[in-house]
Amino acid sequence: MSILSQKAVLAALNVGGWNARKRNDEASSVVHNHFHADKDSGNFNQVLIDVKDPSWVRITKARTALREYHYAHTLPWQAKGAQLLVTAMYLDFNSDIRKLIEEYMDATNDFIVNHYDQLKADAKKKRNGLYHEGDYPSLQDLRRKFYAEVRFFPVPDAGHVIVDLQNAEVDRIKADTEAMIEQAVAEAQAAVWSRLYEPVAAMAAALVDPDKRFHDTLVSNVKDIVKMAPAMNLNNDPNLTAMVAEVKRLTKTGAETLRTDPERRAVQAKMAADLAKKMSSLMPRSP
Repeated sequence: MSILSQKAVLAALNVGGWNARKRNDEASSVVHNHFHADKDSGNFNQVLIDVKDPSWVRITKARTALREYHYAHTLPWQAKGAQLLVTAMYLDFNSDIRKLIEEYMDATNDFIVNHYDQLKADAKKKRNGLYHEGDYPSLQDLRRKFYAEVRFFPVPDAGHVIVDLQNAEVDRIKADTEAMIEQAVAEAQAAVWSRLYEPVAAMAAALVDPDKRFHDTLVSNVKDIVKMAPAMNLNNDPNLTAMVAEVKRLTKTGAETLRTDPERRAVQAKMAADLAKKMSSLMPRSP
């Protein structure tokens, strides 16, 4: 059984929604004619509702939070549509992702029930000749456009190949599967190193300038990856384990202290820069 089969599952997040935009060929033609431009030079894509309305902003924020959480807590997988999820993180991930899905669906339901009709009416008044009723889905169709789900699947394993083929073909499939798993582990390890390196390098760049302002996330981003990296270390790379322990030292000083204590800030800046340089020499490159 491969490392991935023992330590990870595949998590596939599927999110859908209405984008509130529509290409307007008639308006595009007017623009082309006005500027004497070729038809391939561009198209007019109209925004169908006020996308700054709080109900719509709530949807976009919920969808972004859902996707960002999914990709932050999983690792790349070769097949499109799925990511590797370390089994040690499964329970927390499953609980958190389902809450985020619920928040997204609650936001879409509020938009559809309480705001969509009014936003359509507002658009009809403001957009004049650009308004076309056919650009707007019915409430029933709109509901079908919004969905979110997460599914989990086992990671393929060469030992599970059981097919009615010649031995040579079975051996080839197993070899291909083993090669895919080996590359997937290498890509996952490279991703963990990169995720550890990026917030440390960002901290070094921000703190070296005593006048540069920064958000609390400068420290919390480092804390987050330090917390997740040990479980994501699929092949138990000792260099990665040691580096996580070193990076953890950067989390002992809070953001506010770094803002108000110039001496501590300078020390932290050097520490972060030294770690980023050391990491750069150790981290593998994506295959």
